[in-house]
Amino acid sequence: VQNLNEGSEVTTGTNEDDTFRASNNELGAGDVVDGLAGNDRLQVFVDENAPGFGDIDYAGFETDSVEEVLVTNDSGEDVYLDMSGTEGVELAGSVNSSEDLIFDQLNDEADVLVRNLTLSDGTDVEVYYREGADGDGIVQVNVEDSNVDNITLGTVDDLGNSTNQGIDTVNLVIDGNSNIDTL
Repeated sequence: VQNLNEGSEVTTGTNEDDTFRASNNELGAGDVVDGLAGNDRLQVFVDENAPGFGDIDYAGFETDSVEEVLVTNDSGEDVYLDMSGTEGVELAGSVNSSEDLIFDQLNDEADVLVRNLTLSDGTDVEVYYREGADGDGIVQVNVEDSNVDNITLGTVDDLGNSTNQGIDTVNLVIDGNSNIDTL
């Protein structure tokens, strides 16, 4: 496990499976995480100590060869991740969260994981893919032991306008005691 620190930094993994962890303000503009080989994971933990007021934005970071980005949002606010600097993400997820999470500009039609959401009346998970992503048009959404109000899937163009181009098929997999109000 490699922990990210406050301020911008370059963090490089190994040829094995690596886990990179960031809490609150340890992921931000100028951070570069390179997983190299293996199946690598970036875990982001956001709680009530996250800086700022209102929604919490993470932008300006880059990843390469990091296959999973999993976020736990217990901040009391919505968390927004600008994924425009990421390459190779195969799975984006909200894990053990009690608040809403938005992935924007995700590449390659990565699959979505919603696991063990902890708020009894549900949360929202929004995923917007880059328009023109070179994926196959198929997205898998895995919901495990979670009560979700809304799961939103879409695409955004270069100007940030929402579209639904490029997503042809959504495979929904439900496991455990789960509920989705709107997909």
